[in-house]
Amino acid sequence: MTPVIATTKKRDFDPTKFLTTIGEGRKIVPVPKKQTIYAQGAACDAVFYIQKGKVRLTVVAKNGKEATIGILNKGDFFGEGGLAGQPLRMGSATAMTDCELMRIEKKANDGRWKPFTANIHCPTCLRHICWGGTFDTKRI
Repeated sequence: MTPVIATTKKRDFDPTKFLTTIGEGRKIVPVPKKQTIYAQGAACDAVFYIQKGKVRLTVVAKNGKEATIGILNKGDFFGEGGLAGQPLRMGSATAMTDCELMRIEKKANDGRWKPFTANIHCPTCLRHICWGGTFDTKRI
């Protein structure tokens, strides 16, 4: 029997390069400690990728109580609700340390990420698909 050699199809989209270089709709944003990155109720106009620092995600209930729903580190995404169709932010994001973020405008990721996000129906799904700055397409 002849051995079969698997071939790897070269992708036009390089997620690592996309997340580490500035370009159309993408910019690196320095955010000082304790600064609000976005507030609950604001428009979902961008996704963020943490290149350096820590970010706290919070939500405020109707009774005014605030809850921390996540603490994110280098290599994590946040604000991805817009990819799942959310028009407004469901919570707030604040820098816990001095941060360096890649801000990816919704218009920039709509086309390029479409093959990777076509089956995503919620922000949690995107977090599970995105792994350490690269996309694990086997998990879609």
